[in-house]
Amino acid sequence: MNIRISPLAAARLNILLHWEGEGEHLAVRLVPLTSGCGTSSFTLELTEVRPDDLVIWAEGVPFTCPKSEKTWLNRPLFHPSSPSPLPRRLLSSKIQPKLKGEQENVISWLIAIGVGIAGSFGYFLWIRVSTFDGKRFVPIPRQGAIILGASLEGHRPSPALKERLAQALELYQRDLAPILILSGGSPRGSIPEALVMMEYLVERGVRKQDLILEDRSTNTAENLIHSRKVLFSHDIQDVYLVTHDFHMYRAIRCARRAKLSVTPAPVASRSLWMPYHKTRECLALIKDYFVN
Repeated sequence: MNIRISPLAAARLNILLHWEGEGEHLAVRLVPLTSGCGTSSFTLELTEVRPDDLVIWAEGVPFTCPKSEKTWLNRPLFHPSSPSPLPRRLLSSKIQPKLKGEQENVISWLIAIGVGIAGSFGYFLWIRVSTFDGKRFVPIPRQGAIILGASLEGHRPSPALKERLAQALELYQRDLAPILILSGGSPRGSIPEALVMMEYLVERGVRKQDLILEDRSTNTAENLIHSRKVLFSHDIQDVYLVTHDFHMYRAIRCARRAKLSVTPAPVASRSLWMPYHKTRECLALIKDYFVN
């Protein structure tokens, strides 16, 4: 007895047998059917070979049916010149869950890889914004210092801005930065941060002539771009850069793009909740990487 089957159809059946096998002795079972018009036909399904079944091999594929129905094994299953797709019956309730499981495994792996990449990138960003944690400035005299603005509380500096101004005041009083460039505009359309910083420092003994205001900037990049113009007009070339430690890494990136030579003077905050502000800084750093 012979079974005629195209190589392509045989390859498809072998794939299904391989996926579904898992150590079982499986074969393709021929199941006789009778159509409504009385025409004989058959369908296929994967089944475990029973002791009384007849098994015939064709193109490396085992076929089986009860010996009482062996006449079916003389029928051509797929014409060699026009191979038809596998019958839907082959994608039985036993096969479909397996295919679905394979898809779910792929999706799970893709999700795991995505989470891993996102976690690694997040860790990379966190390390960057933590670069200056616990570091102090090197006490080397400079021509001046740029103090980056921060949020206000009405017409007074916020606790965070006071911390930056305290650092600037120390540099000034130790003659390490005789000129202070106060950089900060009006991001919310209120009084410029630079003006509020000037009033705060004058109240604490800084001479007005030693203060230079840059009141046009609304973000860190603009702080450094506009400060460079101010420094150039006053023939100042080397300065300290005063901002919080978590903000310093991005601020230095902006300074380099503005072609400024700066010495970091990071400020460790006692008023800000670091997890929140470092997370915000990580997001700002992502924007900085992509935009610039």
